[in-house]
Amino acid sequence: MLQLFFRTEMIRYAMMKFPIHISGNEHGQYNPNNGDWTAPVTGRYEFGLFVAVSAGTGPYYYQILLEIDDQTEHYFRCTGTRAADSTNRDGRYFRAEIDLVKHQVVHLEIYYPTPGLDYYRDSFWEGKLIKRY
Repeated sequence: MLQLFFRTEMIRYAMMKFPIHISGNEHGQYNPNNGDWTAPVTGRYEFGLFVAVSAGTGPYYYQILLEIDDQTEHYFRCTGTRAADSTNRDGRYFRAEIDLVKHQVVHLEIYYPTPGLDYYRDSFWEGKLIKRY
């Protein structure tokens, strides 16, 4: 059954997981159970991350680490104030190009979130092979 909604609290050191399948993943390179994505071939990849946050009305902060084989490659740091309307939401987009070797594992680790901050159903992680080596 297709799940159309998710809301997950940002917990320090937790891996970001995206349970809603939109498209792709024909070869199972993304594991929604643990958040790992495994490079199917050696090459340059482009990754995009959209994070929509909610919960509370005050200022917030979070940091997401893009890790390759458990080593930090990029930091995605955000701080701001959620919308003043009834949604109390804010969204950010991050994009990176990364050279990977076949079978390297990429994941997103949450680091230093404001307590009680959630990311929700509008959030997504996308990727594509730009050039095969």
